[in-house]
Amino acid sequence: MKIFQKINVFEAAQQRVSYLFDEFENVVVGISGGKDSTIVFNLALMEAKKRNRLPLSVLWLDQEAEFQMTADYVKTIMEMPEVKPLWLQVHFKIFNATSHEEEWLNCWEPGKEWMREKDPIAIMATVKTIKDLLQKRLSNKVDLLNTLQSTSLDNVPDAIQKMREEEASRVRAVMQEQKDLIEIINALFPNE
Repeated sequence: MKIFQKINVFEAAQQRVSYLFDEFENVVVGISGGKDSTIVFNLALMEAKKRNRLPLSVLWLDQEAEFQMTADYVKTIMEMPEVKPLWLQVHFKIFNATSHEEEWLNCWEPGKEWMREKDPIAIMATVKTIKDLLQKRLSNKVDLLNTLQSTSLDNVPDAIQKMREEEASRVRAVMQEQKDLIEIINALFPNE
């Protein structure tokens, strides 16, 4: 039995995207260059404009073996002034559905000839670079937390003490997020 709604599919999609903007401070739209993600991108862009939350972060994990027309289309999106491009052209492995001889496709493999050149606006960091950056940020947060905790609170008003405790709590939360990210990267790329 079908139950018909009082809104159409477009309005329902707008409501869902609006909910995401209500619930999350940072919205990142993942695109593939296909029709479905293009619709999601346009819905999110409309909502970001309406809420004055531009530029909209747009993520594309470029698999190197992309149709040229797809790469060209995604580039037009990434070059839009309303978009913060997160175009990843990094080395990673995916299951190779195009060959019976090679199980894995090594996208953007260092030292190998690529199917096309990397784009200048793409993020080209290696896994090691990302891990090093996260580790450095984590070290900086540890230093900040140590400073917050080692400073004397004698003769400091209660309101200031509370603010410092809240800041230390935020720093601890960020540190945990960064530790979690490092752990995820290590699990995904154990040999990097």
